[in-house]
Formats: sequence, structure tokens, C-alpha cells
Amino acid sequence: MEPRHQTLSRWARGTLLGPMLTVWILITLAAGEDALEGLAGWVGLDGRFTDEWWIAMLLGSFWASTLAVALVAVDVALLRVKLRALPTGFRCWLGALLAPFAVAAWQLALPQPSSIPMLVGLTAAAFGLAALSVRVLFGRRP
Repeated sequence: MEPRHQTLSRWARGTLLGPMLTVWILITLAAGEDALEGLAGWVGLDGRFTDEWWIAMLLGSFWASTLAVALVAVDVALLRVKLRALPTGFRCWLGALLAPFAVAAWQLALPQPSSIPMLVGLTAAAFGLAALSVRVLFGRRP
């Protein structure tokens, strides 16, 4: 059995970096296809700072960080009720790398919001359900 600090380090590295890497790769691929055109105008920076890639990386990093927090919260909750052990290694990385796609799938599956509070609630639900889905699917039993 490996020391506790090594297990926590292997879990934290994959959990925190996995969503970031996926989002950064997708944003960079989208920038190469000119899919980010007009993003600077959407956030109100048109004319002052028009490099859409940088803006997308900033917004995407915030989004991925929020997902990483959801993954950590779900991992701690599942560990607390003894349903899942902390994922490490390949399972941890795979679940964390696929988590942004799970968020997108849940956002498509949930109903369309009709108000701002409903938008916030459904977005939070999509993050939580995606984190729970990948951890149950790729986690291991204690």
C-alpha cells in the first residue's frame, strides 16, 4: 500500500488538471478553425483586446476550475459515504478528461432554462451530475 500523501497527490493531480487540459485543447482546436470569431465583442472587449483565444482560455479555465471543484466535492462525498474510493491513475485521469463532455451531455439532457435563476440552477445541476456520473462510472469501490 502506498503512502497516503502519494495517493492524495495522484488523485489531486488528475482531478484538478484533467478538466483543464480537455478545455484548453478544445479551445485551441476551435481557435484554429476560427470558431471563436466574435468572442471579444460578446464579452465587451471588442476594439480594445481582440485576441479571442486569450479570452476563451480565461473563460474556459474558469469553467474547468468550477468543474474541478465539483469533482472534488463529489469525490469527498462518495468517500464519506464509503461508496467509492478516491480514483487514482488511469481511472482518475480518464474520468477527469471526459468530465467536460459529460457536462455538455447533461446540459443537453436537462430542460432549457426560462429564467436566470433556472439557468444558474440547471448549470450547477449539470456540473454536479457530470461529476457524479464520471466518478461512479470510472471510480473504484472501496
